[in-house]
Amino acid sequence: MHDDNEPIAALATPHGPGGVAVIRASGRDVLSKLAAVIDGDVELRARIATPVRIRFADGAPAIDARALAYSAGASYTSEESVELFLPSSPPVLRSLLEQLRRAGIRAAEPGEFTRRAFLSGRIDLTRAEAVVQVIAAEDLESARAARRVLDGDLAREIERLGDSIHNLIALLEAGLDFSEQEVEPPAAAWLLTQARDILAHLDRLCRNPVSAHRSTARVRVVLWGRANAGKSTCFNALLGRDSAITSPQAGTTRDPVGAELVRDGWPTVELLDLPGAHDAADRSEKAAIALAAKDLEDADLILYLVDASRSVASITREWGSLPDGIKARAWLVLSKADLTAARPSLDGVGAPPTQLALSATTPGGRQELEMALASHLTRGRWDARGAAYLFTDRQRSKLTEARAALREVADDLSRRDASAEPVQPELLSIDLRDVHGSLEEITGALSTEETLDKIFSQFCLGK
Repeated sequence: MHDDNEPIAALATPHGPGGVAVIRASGRDVLSKLAAVIDGDVELRARIATPVRIRFADGAPAIDARALAYSAGASYTSEESVELFLPSSPPVLRSLLEQLRRAGIRAAEPGEFTRRAFLSGRIDLTRAEAVVQVIAAEDLESARAARRVLDGDLAREIERLGDSIHNLIALLEAGLDFSEQEVEPPAAAWLLTQARDILAHLDRLCRNPVSAHRSTARVRVVLWGRANAGKSTCFNALLGRDSAITSPQAGTTRDPVGAELVRDGWPTVELLDLPGAHDAADRSEKAAIALAAKDLEDADLILYLVDASRSVASITREWGSLPDGIKARAWLVLSKADLTAARPSLDGVGAPPTQLALSATTPGGRQELEMALASHLTRGRWDARGAAYLFTDRQRSKLTEARAALREVADDLSRRDASAEPVQPELLSIDLRDVHGSLEEITGALSTEETLDKIFSQFCLGK
């Protein structure tokens, strides 16, 4: 374990020869310790680039550099800090870092500067994670989306949601604290309205299509549904060629089939045709289904296909049985639509954001699907990814967790409102605190050392 405030140093620019390198140092008494490598008595004033001469103990000639100091409370880490600008010569940089170590400024661990910024309260955990996302961004849109998180927009949204939940908890617990004065808890109908408003906001956040586990220049669209729902036929129709085997027999697709879907003006689309959902008959099928589950988890958009010739009731049950995390990213595509004119109403089971009909025997359905995809991937949110957020897998998981817990609260309140049962403020308060805790884990208001270690171990040195 290290002293949290002991001075640290690291190279903050890429390794290798170059014009200018930056060595960052931060921590207690770092400026006084820096004097051991600076030639002469030079006063370093805050936020003023000061010319200095770096001397080397091994007899190498001194070199010119610039030192930019920051006072405690005004730096990135909120500690006394300094940045040294000097020629990017690997032997010179190694020698200087070694001299700083001898002067009592140890080598920083990956992400240690940003970790200190978080622990000092300079930034929340979403902004800390966004540092890596901005660095890793592979296109301008994803950089803008990551920058929004770095600027604190996501944290402010999460905090507003947390405040709304906290206000509900306060109202519920006020009734418990002042039960002798016969303070009535809020009515179930009113609480249900509040919970649904918060849930709607969470739904919008969970539908955010930008994910940080791979380049946002590529969009993963997955075709899924029960066996023989028409996924492979839809896959071939979108590609304009026969890339997947189609057959009236269920279960033709045993492994994911992928292809690149290219259209002018679209981002690169990775199109995946997954095996149909069914009970596995042997070990190989179980392995294939496990892989399909991972592909669904990584999907940016799921086209969930259902045979439209089935009964409306069975289609409604099937869609309603899907996990919330799937429905939040899924469109319902009714295949074989030429066989029926019936269209299910799914309001009671969580209506999909988009519902389309598709027939392989007519061009109209395919054109409607392509037009909807074009709108979604170009003129919609994907074209404006800089106005969206770039989520890490951890953040997305906690948002989904909070959303699922709040949906359970809303379902319970709906049942109580319908049956005129009284609200149980003690239990409801506990459930809402679970939702609030998941949101606090996103911003780091509630975090563990294990979580922080996992996050900051992904950083490079000097960040």
